[in-house]
Amino acid sequence: MTMADERWLLGVDGGGSKTAVNIARVDDGVMRVVAKTTGEPSNLRALGTETALQNLNGAIDRALDAC
Repeated sequence: MTMADERWLLGVDGGGSKTAVNIARVDDGVMRVVAKTTGEPSNLRALGTETALQNLNGAIDRALDAC
């Protein structure tokens, strides 16, 4: 399998109390979650754009590091 054949999924639930991130890999039609993390809230309206994006990026970075 080449890198082009790989399928990866990133799921993000950015809310007012926390940000949940899941990363999954699909092999032969079977999805397997390879990383799950939570982080600080990332609700734009409650926190403002800068803080929300920082928190979102932090949660995604932690999930990527866990892969």
